[in-house]
Amino acid sequence: MPRGPNPVARLRKLTDAQVYAIRSEYVPYCPENNATKVAKRHGITPDSVRYLAGGNTYKNVPHPDKASKPKFSLRKLTDDQAHAIRLRYVRASHTHGIKAMARQYDVNPDCIRDIVRGYRYKNVPFPK
Repeated sequence: MPRGPNPVARLRKLTDAQVYAIRSEYVPYCPENNATKVAKRHGITPDSVRYLAGGNTYKNVPHPDKASKPKFSLRKLTDDQAHAIRLRYVRASHTHGIKAMARQYDVNPDCIRDIVRGYRYKNVPFPK
């Protein structure tokens, strides 16, 4: 029979404050605050950071507010650029076609095609 309030707490490497800090710092897929960089700052492994962020351990430590966490986007283009692409697109044009605009915006031609067809950037309205 274990003695004391929580026998596992003695074996833990991190304090509750450190766990809270790790959870608030870690942003998946972000180059500045990915699991590897957060792990180096705190002296643990990247897998431990991901495990902590998922809430699988230290369940007594509350998660930081999700709204205050910085949002990281993998999008290369802004909504304004997507709108401009839809305005300027001319089918089979050498200057305003899919390949030409893909070179201009430094993205894959599939990205331009999906923007023009409305598969990506669905929140951006089509020109009238």
